[in-house]
Amino acid sequence: MIFYLYFTHDVATIEHILSNAKMIYGGYTVCALEGEVEFLNRLYLAPAKPILIAEEDIYVHRERHSEQIDEEELNATPEPMDDRNRDVAYNEDLDHLKKMNIAFKTLQVLGQVLRNFPNVLRAGLKTRVAQECYSLGLRVLSALLAISEANVETLREYLATLLKEQRRIELDSELASDTDTFMIRVITGCTYSIIRRVSGAVGSEELAETYRNVLRSEEAKRSVAFIDLSIKLDHFQAFPMNEIEQIYKYVEKNRFNRFCYGILRELVVNRLVQEDVGHEDRRRVGHLLLVDIGEITEGIKFLKST
Repeated sequence: MIFYLYFTHDVATIEHILSNAKMIYGGYTVCALEGEVEFLNRLYLAPAKPILIAEEDIYVHRERHSEQIDEEELNATPEPMDDRNRDVAYNEDLDHLKKMNIAFKTLQVLGQVLRNFPNVLRAGLKTRVAQECYSLGLRVLSALLAISEANVETLREYLATLLKEQRRIELDSELASDTDTFMIRVITGCTYSIIRRVSGAVGSEELAETYRNVLRSEEAKRSVAFIDLSIKLDHFQAFPMNEIEQIYKYVEKNRFNRFCYGILRELVVNRLVQEDVGHEDRRRVGHLLLVDIGEITEGIKFLKST
């Protein structure tokens, strides 16, 4: 499909894919990262701890980042489906793994359309494609969070069993606390991954105006601002300090949404360990997000000299 669209720029086919995309998890609302994560916010017991980024952390992260880029390039073209999955069409009765796979493959195709033809598609169509990519990813996230909340006790029991197998935990209170922390980390990782998957699919600095259009139309949803921030962190040359501060202010005012605060830290730290963003931005980020980045500059100097 990507190959066909690359050579034809067939708007009718793009519209057909957009129409199909709207049906995927159509029964779920676009996740706003507000009420959907309230059950997770209730699990936090202690204040956020400062993050220390040392030189070896930067080196390891950069190695992993390079490996991730190589893997993404290898997977840029969807793998052929075997005969068992070739004729599977989306419907609500499919299991969630199949539905999410269809969602992410659709996101990949639409993202390729958007990034490959920034100067070919009309502005209105580009905005609609980008908006549907955001919405599709956030509907998947909404489904994931709803499933997690509906099965939170079962998930707790399963994670507690895993922890008891790996650690020597004697007190029930300690096991309960560690289990909740583990669950938060797992769901944070899934949320972070979905946001990065969307931003990776649609991200290109050439599409800055398109992102502004989407952000204006979905201004009330902070989740859209998170995707916008992720795009700018990963694909724009300038460090988006203003956007980081705006999201932080929202998190702070919204009864201090701890879960969103954690996502914000993950997104920003991922950029900080990749490159030096300058002294002033390092200072401001460190103050807002409790990130100790005093050694980042020396770490980057060391890497550049080797």
